Order: sequence, then C-alpha cells, then structure tokens
Amino acid sequence: MRKFKKLLAVGACLCMSLLRAQKENKGCGAFSVGNMEMVKGAIKAAEELDTPIILQIAEVRLDHSPLHLMGPMMLEAARNAKVDVAVHLDHGLKFETIKKALEYGFTSVMLDASRDSFEENIEKTKKCAFCKHWYDPSNNAIKPRNPRFNQWEFDDHSRKMCN
Repeated sequence: MRKFKKLLAVGACLCMSLLRAQKENKGCGAFSVGNMEMVKGAIKAAEELDTPIILQIAEVRLDHSPLHLMGPMMLEAARNAKVDVAVHLDHGLKFETIKKALEYGFTSVMLDASRDSFEENIEKTKKCAFCKHWYDPSNNAIKPRNPRFNQWEFDDHSRKMCN
C-alpha cells in the first residue's frame, strides 16, 4: 500500500491517520507552532518516528505569528512532509479567522465560543460547521457537496451564512 504523504484532505483522512497510529501503537501529537523553526522541528521529529502529526496554531498567537504568514508555511511544510500531517486552527475566536484558515486550506478548525452564552455558542458553531462543509481543503476551492449534482448548490441562505 502506497503511503499517503500529501496534506491530509478532510477530517476522514485525519481519522484514518489516527487509526493507523493507534493500530501501530504510536502517538499522533498536536503541536502548537508559532514560527518556522517550530514547524520544521515538529515535522522532523514526526518523520524520524514515522508517525502522523497535527500542526496547529491558536488565534491568540496570531498577533505575533500572523495567519497570512504561518498558514501558507504550515501547509507547504505539510505537503512536503514524509508523513501524514494535518493543519489545524485551534481556538478560533472570530468567524473571519476561521473562514480565512479554511480558505488557506487548513484541514480542520476549532471554534472557541466558550465565552458566549449557550445559545450564541450553538449559533456560531452552526455557522462555522455550515461553512466548513463548503470548503475543500485539498485544493482551497469551494466544491459542490451534493453527490447527485455536478453543479453548485450554494443558495441565498448558504451565502448569508458564510458571509
């Protein structure tokens, strides 16, 4: 079986990597990175141990490690790694940041709406989950998701939710 070396596409691929790691009795660490050296170090260690990893950056780091610099660097490092690498936005606080991470091609995002009321948390989570559904991180494009159609299914409600 040919080893999957590309950037992990969707959550299912990450799940497969986690299952592989579990089957081989290996860990799959999530490394919070803030600069190029941290990215390179995490990937080098994963390659030496032949184990999948998750590179992640939290929104609170973005003042000192901007997403427009870190995102493409993390993604390029993941694409060139000899092991499976997922790229994750951790504790996204603003919808705009989450959307930008998805546009860059992050394989997963995590909304942190813990400071909001329960009702607001649910609404924000729905909005982010809905928009994540429309992004295909493997090629940074918005793709149709209805398997019965080969056309866009992005109605006015969808457009309002994602903008």
